[in-house]
Amino acid sequence: MKTSFAGQGCWAPKPFPLLLSLLALVHPCHAKLVGLAATPIGGAATDCSEPTHFVELADDVRMKYVVRTPTSSPATLTAEMEFDVEAWVSFGWSADDKGKMIGSEAIIGLPLQPSGPANPAKYHMFDEKVEGVLPFDMAEQTLTDAAVWQEGGKTYLRFTKKLEEPDEIPINSEGLNYWMWAYGFENELGLHDKKTGTGAFSLSVTSCTPPGAMVVPVPRPTPTTPVPPPVGIVVPAPTAGSPVPPPDEEKDKIDESVPEKEVEDSETVDPPTVLDCSNYQHVAQIAPKLTMYYVVNAGENGDASGDTISVKLEYQGNAWLALGVAETAEGKMIGSESVIALPDVAVGPSNPGEYRMVSEENEGVFLMEGAKQTLSGGSIVQEGGTTIVEFKKLLREEGKLGMTVGEELPTTLLWAYGYSNDLNLHKATGAFRLTLNYCSGGTNEIAKDAFTSLNKYTAESRRRMWTSHAILGLLAWAVLAPTAIASSWLRKLLSNYGGLWFKIHMYANILVIVLTVVSFALAIVLVSDENKSHFVGTHEAMGLAIMLLATFQSTNGFFRPKTAPKDEIANTSRLSALVVNHNYHGRNQGSDDELGSEISWTPPPPPLPGVSTATPSPEGSSMGDTFEIEMIKSASSSPSEIKKTKIVRTVWETLHKMLGYFLLFIGLWQVSSGIELYAAKFGTPNLSYVYWWCIGAIASVVLALTVYVRVKEVK
Repeated sequence: MKTSFAGQGCWAPKPFPLLLSLLALVHPCHAKLVGLAATPIGGAATDCSEPTHFVELADDVRMKYVVRTPTSSPATLTAEMEFDVEAWVSFGWSADDKGKMIGSEAIIGLPLQPSGPANPAKYHMFDEKVEGVLPFDMAEQTLTDAAVWQEGGKTYLRFTKKLEEPDEIPINSEGLNYWMWAYGFENELGLHDKKTGTGAFSLSVTSCTPPGAMVVPVPRPTPTTPVPPPVGIVVPAPTAGSPVPPPDEEKDKIDESVPEKEVEDSETVDPPTVLDCSNYQHVAQIAPKLTMYYVVNAGENGDASGDTISVKLEYQGNAWLALGVAETAEGKMIGSESVIALPDVAVGPSNPGEYRMVSEENEGVFLMEGAKQTLSGGSIVQEGGTTIVEFKKLLREEGKLGMTVGEELPTTLLWAYGYSNDLNLHKATGAFRLTLNYCSGGTNEIAKDAFTSLNKYTAESRRRMWTSHAILGLLAWAVLAPTAIASSWLRKLLSNYGGLWFKIHMYANILVIVLTVVSFALAIVLVSDENKSHFVGTHEAMGLAIMLLATFQSTNGFFRPKTAPKDEIANTSRLSALVVNHNYHGRNQGSDDELGSEISWTPPPPPLPGVSTATPSPEGSSMGDTFEIEMIKSASSSPSEIKKTKIVRTVWETLHKMLGYFLLFIGLWQVSSGIELYAAKFGTPNLSYVYWWCIGAIASVVLALTVYVRVKEVK
């Protein structure tokens, strides 16, 4: 039954993940613990069949619950939760009084997955990363009446859980419990919003005891208690005529009266366990949606060449799957060998098949020749939105990469899955080291294997970081760089605002280089985390070139040569006019060398003591021209020096402009290339045509304003 929570809370908007991706998304291991109190629900059924209490966990999260302590069955917690978002949701319980995520256990509901024994499901919280959130074994998935669904923009979670189960954190039926909740950005399991998407709280609960039973509560164990006692002991209520248990002393006497031999005979001995190495013995949750089961069998008669590994890959989705052996300990794709399963291709000797990874492009993935297709027991099944692949492979073969057995020799493996059943770019990939051991021991239980991930970031984190890389590049080269150049083109339009154009030009260029450096650094980190080679593609090589040229361009801007002072340029113009006037009128003819020229001249000697040079000459006379020429020469830089300054400045401006235009051109192309690569990598629509339409519109506006300024100057 889907219970309505209407009127018991207010709506809070879903966080905007694109903005958070710019901040390189980091989420905390736990939220601040707060104390809450539950409100009894009036009119609840007295038989404990309905929730008895309500608590508002946050503005957008609410919970109804009942703690049942019946006489003839284990005590349980039944909860119905409402989240004002459409995303994955969870409810957890902590082993301590801090409400920490690490070490806790939780129930997680994935709305896109069908409700069933594995959804909602119980999970271990081993780490803050998604890889550390691992589901319990199927045998331990004991939730009942569990479901997760979405309706009216909200997500609902319902479950019934036993308060005490083997090897699990107990829940107290009376008194304080330390619980947590969380929801994500989307329906697929990933990070939660660190501010509004998670919470931890303490809540004092009271149990609902059906008529005819009473509960003797046991206090919640402290973290120092080695073995936690049961959370409650249910004792039937005494009725008329019921036998009264004897005192402890009498009970001891009764026990002592039983003969020792009779006690031994009453003991039952379990039959010996026969080990079956045909079943999987180990499991590793190598990715949030990808689980690997396996067993390693020794060859017959101790023949190591016959050692095999049987593998089952289980992926929560429909896509091609791959598991490979790396050539190097770093887990790089190039040089590795992989088993790839294609669900839309008929199962046969080469499907699942063995492939060589010659390059990172799809064209560099080659199916091995028929003689090297030695897999056996291959199968590919897709059912209920799940892809399951099984195969058996020899550990060591001539001409192939081998796997090692033993704790001292871990094997480096690769995994990947795609966007669809057709072999193409992978949706997620990773590398890890796993210690393989032969089938041995006296148990057929599947053991959870620890492994070392060679990827620092999860597939979801890498996608968010690639998104940040793309956004930063877009802002730098499609917004800020055109703004910087346009401000220079339209400087005369902005002349009424002082030096505004230059400030826009300078600060926009500074932001361009800052965003480019951050975007470039993200790409370096991500390519390394994906175990790929750097600068092997056109986009990657162009990114390196842009980084180097942009750094040079911005640095060069701070060494811009100075222009000659305006008064010196005016003096030079006046000097030229005076020399021409002097020679034109024939005064002091033949004395050009005496007066000097614009190219070379000698400053006049200092005046003799007692001789005044301040006597003005009549304007326009030969003596007046000579006097003014000598005064200008003595007070100014030489014309040759001014001319040299102007040449240096002109050369610098020409190179600066040409490099700026070139960087803008390749920067715009780089953004378009990045949009196409992003679409191919993550299966999103290719919006490069929209991008070029926007660039064309902006360029048209700038061009129109430039023409307007030029026409205005001519008039």
